[in-house]
Amino acid sequence: MEGSESRAGHAPAPSVLLADDEESVLFALSRYLSGRGYAVTTAATRSAAQAELERSAFDVVITDLSFGDGEPHGGMAIVQTARRRAENAVIMILTAYGSPEIESEARRLGVARVVTKPIPLATLETLLASLLEVTR
Repeated sequence: MEGSESRAGHAPAPSVLLADDEESVLFALSRYLSGRGYAVTTAATRSAAQAELERSAFDVVITDLSFGDGEPHGGMAIVQTARRRAENAVIMILTAYGSPEIESEARRLGVARVVTKPIPLATLETLLASLLEVTR
């Protein structure tokens, strides 16, 4: 597969912002999705993710719900910034602490899916690919 070509070989690779304060999660997701043809940018803090969103529009934003910054739902701020900057982006929230209230708020903000961690990488990529197909 060549540089920025997608799995189909024609369109540019979907750009993905991964935001999570767990380096091991960022490393594993980034490496896996990059190997599957996505152009991945990572952010380990909420402020870094928001700065990336101000610099670039992403096709996909995958964010953890909680960041170790004392704000248990800091990922929602990332969602709001992402939606403002790229209204057609596919947005996913990863969380180990989901609830019906979180899912309702996420849907209200335009999140495509709230995913409970841990999730097998192949399952996450299959879900992401299907969400991208729906938006194209």
